[in-house]
Amino acid sequence: MSEPDGNANQLFDEAHVHEIIAELGGVKALRQGKDEFHEVVLRMDKEYTALKERYPNKWVAVGKDGVLAASDSMEEVFAAVESADLGGSEFMVEFLDTDPPDLIV
Repeated sequence: MSEPDGNANQLFDEAHVHEIIAELGGVKALRQGKDEFHEVVLRMDKEYTALKERYPNKWVAVGKDGVLAASDSMEEVFAAVESADLGGSEFMVEFLDTDPPDLIV
């Protein structure tokens, strides 16, 4: 691999990029993971208000089929998801804060 010249577009040479993609299962697998995660994000977005009412101030892991785990502890939620042996594109974790801080934009 050649050394980058400072240009952000040249962090990896083309052969190295192909090697990375192959190690991740190929383009088809990467696209499938993106699509799976998109499904999870849409589900979380659709059910966010109901989830916040059901699990106020809890950490919640959601997959494409619904809630995977809920707890006061982020560590417990991740442990539950880990035991289910899911890939990172198959779930998302969110803290359902009933009183989020104001954002200053």
